[in-house]
Amino acid sequence: MTLNSISAAAKEIAGDAESALGDVTGDSGARIGGRLRSAEARGERLLAGAREAIGQAADEAAEHTGEVYDRGLRSLRMGGEAVVEQVGGRPIAALLVAGLVGYGLGLILHGRR
Repeated sequence: MTLNSISAAAKEIAGDAESALGDVTGDSGARIGGRLRSAEARGERLLAGAREAIGQAADEAAEHTGEVYDRGLRSLRMGGEAVVEQVGGRPIAALLVAGLVGYGLGLILHGRR
């Protein structure tokens, strides 16, 4: 429970008390004022709860983002190691494949003229 929600709960109790006092004394101004204060406090309490829920969701998202980043980084390293292993074992074939890929990209990007 946050300080805002505690403050809102206190305002709501004060508004309910003011409204009840207005009912007992027959003072319609106090009754209406108390109900308005109580309704305003309920809104503040709901807003505080929403802020807290959003904060928790943001914290969870940040935690998951870090996990996904770490997993992606591990995959990238493993892929790089696999490429180094393949190129180191067959350097001529790797150069031939790289040349063909470059030629194909050149055709795709610039077209035949």
